[in-house]
Amino acid sequence: MTDEERPLDPHGRVISSAVFADNWWVILLVDAMAGLAVVAIGVGLAVWWTPMAGVPVMVAGVAYLVLVGRRGLQWRWLRREAGRS
Repeated sequence: MTDEERPLDPHGRVISSAVFADNWWVILLVDAMAGLAVVAIGVGLAVWWTPMAGVPVMVAGVAYLVLVGRRGLQWRWLRREAGRS
């Protein structure tokens, strides 16, 4: 599929084909698990090494989880607009 054939979002950006995959929620779940792993690593660093190293890693993991949640909302909206809910 070329860029000319790919659907665009309301802002004119090309939409990822993962949005319209049948297993779109699995993709988001795997992303969320990666974020949770980063949070867990941060907790481990904070407990067994130093909070100065663990807290920034935890914050990065939480920020990633927030972005995954936002992407999930965006994908759900795009699927609904395309009639694929």
